[in-house]
Amino acid sequence: LNGLILTAGSLFVLYEAINRLFHPQEVVPEGMLGLAIVGIIVNVLAAYRLSGDKGVNPKMIMYHLIEDILGWVAVLIVSIVLMFKPWFILDAILSILISLIILRGVYVNMVKVVMILLNRFPDELSLNKIKSEILNLALVQDVHAIKGWSLDSESFYLRFHVLMPGETTLEEIDNYKTQIKEILTKYQVVSSTIEFESQHFYECDKENT
Repeated sequence: LNGLILTAGSLFVLYEAINRLFHPQEVVPEGMLGLAIVGIIVNVLAAYRLSGDKGVNPKMIMYHLIEDILGWVAVLIVSIVLMFKPWFILDAILSILISLIILRGVYVNMVKVVMILLNRFPDELSLNKIKSEILNLALVQDVHAIKGWSLDSESFYLRFHVLMPGETTLEEIDNYKTQIKEILTKYQVVSSTIEFESQHFYECDKENT
């Protein structure tokens, strides 16, 4: 939703700015300067409070704040220039540049959002490293049937089967599950489903499928 609002807003600003390129409008530089200072202060404070948060949503909101900050900085610069030179076209030029920068950032994050909604396996997840670390555990013979998706851009869900010797006890399996979950935590896998199976079950399952 944030991405759609930013896109719509930026496209509207682009449309208005392109019109003003051909028909520059006179503005009051003193009023622009005062509003620019207030706008910059408010948005910088909001961006500072949000800077520690992670994930797609905070990034989208941050782009919104950056758009506002850049817009007010542009207003500040233009207002100072207009106090000395009647170059009203500068307002339109800066608006176009800011809108293009914001649209590019929003596009990158919108792609991530769509991939999350489609439950695509996350590119950020180092599957080969995870699998290698699990296989290094003493009794683990194989890791297969791996599925996973993003909960957001910073945390993931993973489910898979682990092949163990048939004589493995339940207590040993619990111990291995704990070790595997510790490995997953290092890679921001915050939720997981691990199914343990023996060679006999694995072979029967392959025959049935």
